[in-house]
Amino acid sequence: MSNLISGRKPYFYALITIMAIFMVLMPIKIQAATDDNNVPTITSSPLLTATSGQPYEYIVVVEDMDDDSISYSFTTAPSGMKIVNNTITWQPTSVGIANVALEITDNQGGYDNQTWQISVNAGDVDTIIITPNDRPTIINIGDNKQFSAKLFDKNSNEIFNATTTWSTDEQYGSIDANGLFLAKVGGIGFVAATVDKVKTSVGVVVKDIRDTLVTEDEIEEVAETTQEEPSDDTITSTAATETDTAAPEEETITEEGGVEGEETVYSDNEATEQDAEGETEECNNWPQWLIILMPIIYGVVLFVYYIYEHKKKTPSWWIFPILLTAIALVIFYKYICTGTYGWWPWIVILIGMVLTALFKVVSKKNSDMDDASQTELPF
Repeated sequence: MSNLISGRKPYFYALITIMAIFMVLMPIKIQAATDDNNVPTITSSPLLTATSGQPYEYIVVVEDMDDDSISYSFTTAPSGMKIVNNTITWQPTSVGIANVALEITDNQGGYDNQTWQISVNAGDVDTIIITPNDRPTIINIGDNKQFSAKLFDKNSNEIFNATTTWSTDEQYGSIDANGLFLAKVGGIGFVAATVDKVKTSVGVVVKDIRDTLVTEDEIEEVAETTQEEPSDDTITSTAATETDTAAPEEETITEEGGVEGEETVYSDNEATEQDAEGETEECNNWPQWLIILMPIIYGVVLFVYYIYEHKKKTPSWWIFPILLTAIALVIFYKYICTGTYGWWPWIVILIGMVLTALFKVVSKKNSDMDDASQTELPF
């Protein structure tokens, strides 16, 4: 090694730098099998169910007989899931199955894995959409009308396992547990669907075709007013989209051929939008081509630098290794989990500074020796 340094070979420094970069970007995890290290073991069991819109938490319990420092990372995880120290947190926004794969590693190379699936169910009812929802729905006396309701949580996930309770103004008709309405007496009423504390209603007009108990003006008036039954403080109303004033942005479709040629207006009910996503920064591995390209570029730049330094054409010798390694360090923390082999990049900076300084000192010493040998010729 001293011969290479004294010989001022630029290849040597480029080779050392490339090796250091590979140590940063491609650390090899070796399962410790030696007698002096006991591998860590995950002893806890994860939660296998979650609810959309509600926090999920799992505290990982690890046993390590050597009391080594343990690092945690995901090899597979749903969007938004994080792990800090040994605590996994997540707030799902959609229903379905989420796959998780966790890996723990001690500081001697021992590791353990745990994989599981989380079944995410819909959250509490936030919105009820009743169909049909003509404005209003017109029913002749003696006729039946089937109403149905779709339920959604605050993330717009449809809920299927909740029971809907139907009610109506009994002065004009009746409705059974399945939402089948029977018109009895002419007038203006409502049909309401209730789940827990959420209630939505639509307006209905019961019309007797034999008389004019309900005029066309009254039909138009009820279409322009709220169709939701007034509720007390314990009932949360979600029928704002059923009024012109409460939901001006609601899309409407007009269709000719209503009662006696009048224009009937239909409304498209919409489920609520998803909540804004929280912090979604994810930990990604570098692509293979970038892992190979970076050390090559780094080595070529240093190779060129050492050649020009040898010719004494490059001032500020310490700028190149520090600048290039700092750039690599910024990219490293941008694409790799913070704290994962985080101390290695600083080793690269230190190696670059030491090698460059050593090259400078040895180069100056050899130059002085050459000058001295030329001035001390015996004849």
